Amino acid sequence: FRWILVSLLAAACSLLPASDASAQTRRVEILNADLVEVTSDASGLVRRLTGAVRLRQDTTSLWAASAVYDETRNLVTLTGGVRVVSGRDTLTAAEVVYDATTKVSVATGQ
Repeated sequence: FRWILVSLLAAACSLLPASDASAQTRRVEILNADLVEVTSDASGLVRRLTGAVRLRQDTTSLWAASAVYDETRNLVTLTGGVRVVSGRDTLTAAEVVYDATTKVSVATGQ
């Protein structure tokens, strides 16, 4: 009986579409900001965050005094005491441009 149940479950799972976890990127979550201004036009949606900004994407956490999140291009520009933590790696800088698609941070300043 157990073998039949396992076989039925395996057959049912094989009917589901395969998912590529590496192709799925979670959106950047806004965990905190004192002020959020949203603008939307033909070029897309932009969120301007100021004051105690805290963001997260998967296991990456980002902190800054302010940020501009261009959701169309999936880029976040963080300024003012920026800190990016991913796993055991920590990046601090005056400004960071975070590409949420590739999960790459480019830092400038100290």
